Amino acid sequence: MNEIYTKVSGVGYDPLNKQHIVFLKELDGERIMPIWVGTIECISIARGITQTAHKRPLTHDLIKNILEGMDAKINKVVINDIKDATYYARIYIQKNNEIIEIDARPSDSLAIAVRCKAPVYISQHVLDNASTFKIKNDDELQHYLQEMKVEDFGKIDL
Repeated sequence: MNEIYTKVSGVGYDPLNKQHIVFLKELDGERIMPIWVGTIECISIARGITQTAHKRPLTHDLIKNILEGMDAKINKVVINDIKDATYYARIYIQKNNEIIEIDARPSDSLAIAVRCKAPVYISQHVLDNASTFKIKNDDELQHYLQEMKVEDFGKIDL
């Protein structure tokens, strides 16, 4: 399966639908794919991006700590499918020479990936069938988000 290497380029808020969004940007291209996520998941992803510590480990921090304690690591995260406007993801955990594949929500997968500095991929067929837009660099994305109006947002029609 063809996978496109991406990075979490930022998070935002869709005031029209009152939902948070995570933006995944392909590293060898200009497409950005938004994924609508819950508030708690968005905060967790943002904390992972900024490496903001909490007094006690929150769920995604705990998962990272468990993996480290078991001498395992996240090999990669893949947003691997889209069904009925819902994204699906897989977390690939490596322990010794074994790879364990786990089904997970994209939001949880991304929150863990940013903490573990794991690569994030999107399956080609998902990226081809998702709502995307083109941005050349992070500065352009930042400008785009700052200039965005409520009417620019809306639920994706897949």
